[in-house]
Amino acid sequence: MAFPTQEGLAEIGFATTHPTYQGRGVATALMQHLLALPGYEEYVLRDIKDTNTPALKLYAKLGFIEYERRSVRFARRAGFSTYVSLRLMQTT
Repeated sequence: MAFPTQEGLAEIGFATTHPTYQGRGVATALMQHLLALPGYEEYVLRDIKDTNTPALKLYAKLGFIEYERRSVRFARRAGFSTYVSLRLMQTT
């Protein structure tokens, strides 16, 4: 879901794919749809677990670039080390 936070900026969050449909292009299609919405030039994804390799690969494939990596207290107990935040700037 895209959350407008300021003009031209959309924060995308809580996008997941049910395990049954993973690897079938569902997440790619969803992200491409969101990125094609008019009125946005910048997209932000925040707090993706560093162990979520499939999501991080998808976002990199779509052109997102890491802009922040944040350590999280007790994250190792939950099976990850840091949260990764990504940004995509589109030009029209």
